[in-house]
Amino acid sequence: MFDTGDTSFMMICAALVFIMTPGLAFFYGGLVNKKNVLTIMMQSFVSLGVVTVLWFIFGFSLTFGSDVHGIIGNLEYCFLNGVGMDPNPDYGSTIPFFSFFSYQQMFAILTPALITGAFADRVNFKSYLVFLVFWVYLFTMRRLTISNQPNTFTLYLLYLSIRPAVLPCRITQLKMPGACVNTCTGHFTAVLWVTTCLFVPNTI
Repeated sequence: MFDTGDTSFMMICAALVFIMTPGLAFFYGGLVNKKNVLTIMMQSFVSLGVVTVLWFIFGFSLTFGSDVHGIIGNLEYCFLNGVGMDPNPDYGSTIPFFSFFSYQQMFAILTPALITGAFADRVNFKSYLVFLVFWVYLFTMRRLTISNQPNTFTLYLLYLSIRPAVLPCRITQLKMPGACVNTCTGHFTAVLWVTTCLFVPNTI
């Protein structure tokens, strides 16, 4: 059985994150030239459709399914197979598994939409669609898979590189991605950037 309070809280959070995507579209639309307003707004809105389809077909399964050598998940949850109203003890014993699916889907939608501000006015719509698919697969799914497998060698290396940032939250608490995982990812990215600047010439 699931807890109605926990479930309500999760669905409210999912709805709030969902609202961020169209809000982001209007925000970015006000920052670009008049001729590019529709393009930049559509880049945010199209993420709602494309990522939802990818997440439903295989994205959720590749992210939260049983890991394959600690690199990526398997296909056990493809097309929401096994994702229903029964709680999954690994991802929330007091909420329906489908609530967890919806909550994580909202973040998968929002992430590529956030990036559109970095290349506003410089990338056409077709190129963005290609980028959108590859970003969701190569970054979102892979990062969350690594984050959800505390015993993998990859996560151990990540932990060693940002150990001071991880100490406040136990490594086993990365089972459900949140602020701790995003902090770890940010620090790890900073480590890679600084290392590249120090050892690879002409990168600054």
